Parts: sequence; structure tokens; C-alpha cells
Amino acid sequence: MFVMEEPVKRNRVKKFLVIVLLILVGVLSGILIPYNKASYVGNEMWKYKSGKHIGDVVSIEAGFDFKDKSIYKDDKVIVGVYLCTRDILIIKSPDTWEIGYYVKKS
Repeated sequence: MFVMEEPVKRNRVKKFLVIVLLILVGVLSGILIPYNKASYVGNEMWKYKSGKHIGDVVSIEAGFDFKDKSIYKDDKVIVGVYLCTRDILIIKSPDTWEIGYYVKKS
């Protein structure tokens, strides 16, 4: 009976793990990238949940502007958009690195 050598088994496992990791990264980026765009963040109303507070409601109607991965008020960057999913907006202060959480207002 043929027995695989240990290095051959390790190489197959490594290749398998790399393929699985690449698939997961592709799927997650396909899910998250559309929501991390300024056009999505700016077209929604976000209600304060916890952490860094920049307003009870963050939206264009509340006087905020959304460009690139930053939120502006009066042409000044207040915070950066750290992550945005369909229902959650996570912001990060550029000065203190304080994190704030906002939820999509329904």
C-alpha cells in the first residue's frame, strides 16, 4: 500500500487552505465593497448607537457630506468610515482613533 510522505500531505493541506481563504476573501469583498462606498453611506440615514458621537443622526439632510471614506461637516473631515455593512456604520476618529457605531435608520 502507498503511504504519502509527510511533506506531500502538508503541501496539499496548505494549497487547500489557500484556496479556501481566497474564496472567503472574494465572497466577503463582494458583499462588503458595495456598502463601503460614499454613495451608499451618504444615501442612508444613520442613527447613533454607541462610541464616538458626531450627531444623533448622520445623513446628508443633517448637514453631513460623504466623500471617499470620510464624513465631512462644514468642509472639514470629522471622522473616517472604518466599515459599513447594510445595517451598520462604524466610524473612526482620525485624531483619537475612537470608534463609533451607527445603525441604519429604518
